[in-house]
Amino acid sequence: APNPWRAPNPWRAPNPWRAPNPWRAPNPWRAPNPWRAPNPWRAPNPWRAPNPWRAPNPWRAPNPWRAPNPWRAPNPWRAPNPWRAPNPWRAPNPWRAPNPWRAPNPWRAPNPWRAPNPW
Repeated sequence: APNPWRAPNPWRAPNPWRAPNPWRAPNPWRAPNPWRAPNPWRAPNPWRAPNPWRAPNPWRAPNPWRAPNPWRAPNPWRAPNPWRAPNPWRAPNPWRAPNPWRAPNPWRAPNPWRAPNPW
């Protein structure tokens, strides 16, 4: 029987049936066990593509280069895109002044408080 107080022979291969020492750091050159859950305290590998089935982190800002999800409702607190044409089916904002360059609606009654057109 081997002497348990003696240091093991470093040239001898370790017994593959023996559980590894849990206090020793794992070999950094060996690939991690794919069946073991990853360490939740370690930062994920930035080169690995994220899991597409996992919900994104709600606290992380979305990627500004990726197009927004067309099925998700837009953020009501963010100002609308000034380059996008407004929705023609949506009623205009009643608090915003009308566009002075657009011709007035001929079907709407004229504003009785405004002076008539002198021309």
